[in-house]
Amino acid sequence: MDFSQIQPASSSEIQSLHINDAKDLLMVYDHQANAGDQVEMFLSLAETQPDKALGLFATVLGKTKNLPKKALALQGFGHLTDSYKVSLASGMSSESQELLKILCSELKNKTNDLTIWAATEAIQGIGFPSHLLEHSEGGDLSESPRRIKKEVLERNLQQLHKIQRLDSKGEFTAEYERFLEFWIYGPTEELLKSEAIYGQALDIVKDVLFFTQTRGAYLGLVISQNPEIQQVSFEQLQSILTQYKSSKDTFFKKNLEDSLSRFFNSSDQTVDDLRKLSDAALYQENDILSIDFQNSNQSELYTFAQFLKRKNESISSIFTMATKVCSVSTLSKILQNIEASYQDEIVKSITGVQQQLDILETESRKFNDNIGGLNKAFSQFKKERLPSTEIESQSQKFAKWQNVVIFDCSSYSYSQYQSKKEDLNNFKEDFTKKVQQIISDLYSSSQKLNVNFDTVLENARNLIIWGVIILICTFAFSSCTGSFGSRSNNVTAKQGTSTTASTKQWYEKNYPKNSCGTPKAPSAGECWNPVFISYTNSNWSEIINTCKDVPKAQSQSRARQRGKIQIASFNSESDAKGFAKFMDQHYSGTPWIGETKCY
Repeated sequence: MDFSQIQPASSSEIQSLHINDAKDLLMVYDHQANAGDQVEMFLSLAETQPDKALGLFATVLGKTKNLPKKALALQGFGHLTDSYKVSLASGMSSESQELLKILCSELKNKTNDLTIWAATEAIQGIGFPSHLLEHSEGGDLSESPRRIKKEVLERNLQQLHKIQRLDSKGEFTAEYERFLEFWIYGPTEELLKSEAIYGQALDIVKDVLFFTQTRGAYLGLVISQNPEIQQVSFEQLQSILTQYKSSKDTFFKKNLEDSLSRFFNSSDQTVDDLRKLSDAALYQENDILSIDFQNSNQSELYTFAQFLKRKNESISSIFTMATKVCSVSTLSKILQNIEASYQDEIVKSITGVQQQLDILETESRKFNDNIGGLNKAFSQFKKERLPSTEIESQSQKFAKWQNVVIFDCSSYSYSQYQSKKEDLNNFKEDFTKKVQQIISDLYSSSQKLNVNFDTVLENARNLIIWGVIILICTFAFSSCTGSFGSRSNNVTAKQGTSTTASTKQWYEKNYPKNSCGTPKAPSAGECWNPVFISYTNSNWSEIINTCKDVPKAQSQSRARQRGKIQIASFNSESDAKGFAKFMDQHYSGTPWIGETKCY
């Protein structure tokens, strides 16, 4: 066979030629576009014009030495209509007796596996009785065609993993070409049913499907139970459909439509059915199905979610129409799996959008609560009527900043909230420093005037309380959301002493550290609590400089992909919670405690 210039459909000129004799038959055979069309041309002639085929096949056997042509002529006898096969099987006519001897001589000579297999196929297809096959004046066979056929198949199946497929130039070896012809023009269906298809054998199947084109793709999808063969058959069909869609040749497309009609429930609407099948089989999602969560606001996320829902409906429509017109159940299942994979991705994206919307809603609430808390602090300061030009100036700046922020915050993305968090923290830090300075000044004044500091403190109690609470509160985007009225942290100092800061926990000291968590490996029976923080564009470098073992747990690309950084683990849940709160004060991103793991 010619292994070059393979096309999925033969030209209309060749297909329309009338076959009057063996010369016409062989000429049409030589001009077929692929081996699959060559096989089906012989079999179709036997099934539709048995009277003509009987004589033509006999002539071909006598005139050609070409093995594929001889094999197809031999097989053709087994595909004649039933009435012809019954007549031949009786052995009553000289014609049937002569055919029996021709077929059995192929089996006895054992010169070529392809023609041996084809002869056994014809004998079994016609249904010659065993007494004619064994009679010395009949077939004169010592073994049954069934056993001979089985032996040939087993021998060639064993070669699937042994034969050298390519030579040093990357071309098919001569031995492999002959081996390939056996499966292409012979027991293609048996190959596709085999359970030994893997590795090199799968490459051989791909070669067979390529050279048989539509016939091979169809048989692979209809016959094989092997998912890998089904997949390569589907890929072969995709290649054919791609050529169909891109071709401008009307005659070529018409011939291909006729060839592909076998895939559909009805042959009356092949063009429309082909369009539906092509739309699904060749579907590729070129639109972006992801969004930058960090830099998208609520409006953009809502719009993207609606786009995803419309896309999901469109994909469902495309694949539903294709499966309705398809007659091959395996093909329908493959299309449904493709549809499901796209829809799974869309559902994941929609879930991600909803989660991000929830995060933005939480950030917005915390943002507004903390603005309200700082406003209360400024208001309380004014209420105490303690003069401070700097705090008054800062209050005015905060009011201007707040007017702009509140106006725009409904359109903020997560990254923008993190940026505004820094501004808010700066206002808070400046305010608390100034309040601390006022407290210090009050204490100094009490010393100079020999006044008990408790008396001064009583006069400015609210001011001090608010200053301390703001100072220790995890202010921006934290769990401290506006509950500034608590006096649980009331601080008093006796005359002649200074105010002391709260004692730092061990995990808040001595930065940077080689490891920020509990400094030991987990032991059997212990439970550990991991601490995570959401990944932002800015916090990775800050965190790895603070906790130097973080890159050992995950790479930056992995953290960015997951949207979170694992910072440390603690064998104490309270330490884990305290560390998460501590990180929230100093780094962008939202920290949280992960699932407890016990060893």
